[in-house]
Amino acid sequence: MKDIKERTKSWWKLNLANFITVVGLFLTIVFIYLCLYHPEMLWLIAALIIPIEASDYIDGKIARRYGESLLGSILDRKRDRVFIFPSLIILAWHHRWKLEQLPTALVYAGKILIIITIILEVITLLTFFVGVVLKSIEIVFYNQKKEKLDLGPNEAGRDSIYCGFAVITVWIWSLTIEKYSGLPVIYFSTPLLAYGLGRMIWKRILSLHGYWERVFPKN
Repeated sequence: MKDIKERTKSWWKLNLANFITVVGLFLTIVFIYLCLYHPEMLWLIAALIIPIEASDYIDGKIARRYGESLLGSILDRKRDRVFIFPSLIILAWHHRWKLEQLPTALVYAGKILIIITIILEVITLLTFFVGVVLKSIEIVFYNQKKEKLDLGPNEAGRDSIYCGFAVITVWIWSLTIEKYSGLPVIYFSTPLLAYGLGRMIWKRILSLHGYWERVFPKN
């Protein structure tokens, strides 16, 4: 009986972070669905941000304490991307978010920043696959020493993700407060959003550079 309890406890330590990540991923999918098909339920959309971001923080703390599985690492990154990039696209282009209340130049500038962000994300994914392929070629055909490839986000990559979370949170909550209070919050929060997007782009560029250096370090 004691052995069973110990194994159960050990299993929970190893998989609790994964469970929280899956819950966060499910809530993220619900969040995206509501943004697309029920934008009038702004209070619920804003409320969902809290458990989504809390799950990201909690599963990270647990994973660092008890160890992170490969599955958990993959799920966590996918959850971040599913939350950030579709949300930015929906917020910028979905006609029911009423961005026309902002100056036209400001709207276009914001959309350009989001387009750059998405392009950089695509480049990141391509770099990931190219790095894996080229590293495999080095090992197979040039008898290079097989080493564990560090595919995790570096500090700049994590900062980029945090900026994405912050931008979406400020954007959604500004819209929510404006809807229910009548105050022009989104107008005044726009400079903060622009700064967040700009910082997100810069950190993504640094992350790409750092990733490439990790894959192919200079001799």
